[in-house]
Amino acid sequence: GSGVSVTVVNPNGVRTRMDAHDRIDTHTRIAKQLFIKESSMVARVAVEGMLKGRLVVVPGYANRLLIALSRILPAGFRDRRTARIIRKELLE
Repeated sequence: GSGVSVTVVNPNGVRTRMDAHDRIDTHTRIAKQLFIKESSMVARVAVEGMLKGRLVVVPGYANRLLIALSRILPAGFRDRRTARIIRKELLE
């Protein structure tokens, strides 16, 4: 092989810059507890996954569950819900 590998990290929400904090603060308390991760945790899990040769790394059990649910939900429902969340983040 070429010795090159790729690992994709799908962390959902990560507390990073101030504008990310502002967007995160539009979510409910329980959503923040379940889905929002600290950058240090995401970095640690991403590097661990990369070293294990994983193609995709999703930090946090709740985030992995959310991805699994998104695969079985009807696309229209999923897309409307996602659009509503993004609008709320951007308009508040």
